[in-house]
Amino acid sequence: PDITAEKAKEWGLIYDVENGEVIIKKCASRDMSLIIPKTIDGVPIKQIKNSIQWSSLSKIMSAIVFADLDYICDYAFSQFPDLTSIALLGKVDKVGANFAEKTNVEKTEKEGVTYIRVNDNAYYMAVGYNENVADIVHLDKDTKFITSFAFMNAPIKSIIMPNVVGVGKLAFSSCKKLEYIDFPDTLKYIDERAFSMCTKLNGVNVNVEEISDAAFYSCDCLKDFRLGSSTKKIGFEAFGDTDLFDFEIPESVESFNSGMFGSDSRIQQVYIPGNRIWKNEKTG
Repeated sequence: PDITAEKAKEWGLIYDVENGEVIIKKCASRDMSLIIPKTIDGVPIKQIKNSIQWSSLSKIMSAIVFADLDYICDYAFSQFPDLTSIALLGKVDKVGANFAEKTNVEKTEKEGVTYIRVNDNAYYMAVGYNENVADIVHLDKDTKFITSFAFMNAPIKSIIMPNVVGVGKLAFSSCKKLEYIDFPDTLKYIDERAFSMCTKLNGVNVNVEEISDAAFYSCDCLKDFRLGSSTKKIGFEAFGDTDLFDFEIPESVESFNSGMFGSDSRIQQVYIPGNRIWKNEKTG
């Protein structure tokens, strides 16, 4: 889990150090395993960049990640066509789209949803949907993440996600028939534009730590939105171009963007419980 810079070089790991964190950007290993430790010279590894480049001499068949990652970026392992297994042994906060695209990592289809196996969990990550199967989707209880674009434009009417931790960017964007979402208590983040342009969605009840920019943008029938007591951050235009008239910001919220309702807002009343003073980040 903890190696020196010299050992990292020996393993073919090429990386940057930014703000006291390591970002893995390339692997030039001749071994059959890509091993990403927890730290390099005591500095924690926090991110795996988009499409890690590889050496023509590489024949990577397995990836083993010890690090506690803030983010695995889009297409992170997609340059390893011989890759058959991924083990994420540390904590993972967010995952991008298609991080195992063009690899041989096992995929499974269940009730119309395509999943990717990570560790020993065949349903770890939902990555796609067969629209010819059903319009009511109930994800497997072992699913941890819904990747970016996974259900984009899908003709689904409802989605149930029992133990999901994160919903990726544009994951359900333009699902024009989507009317019902059952959000679990395990959910920590809803990424950018995850539910944008879901034009039949009219009510949401969710307890989530972070709602990113434009997460529900242009859900023009959305009239009722209830946030739970775990919410800490609300992004720019998170509820832009919706039909919300009133909104309550929970006491748990630590920061929100003043443009969270967009420039063409119908909002009339915003309730801020407690005796709190908010600072404008630009003007102070």
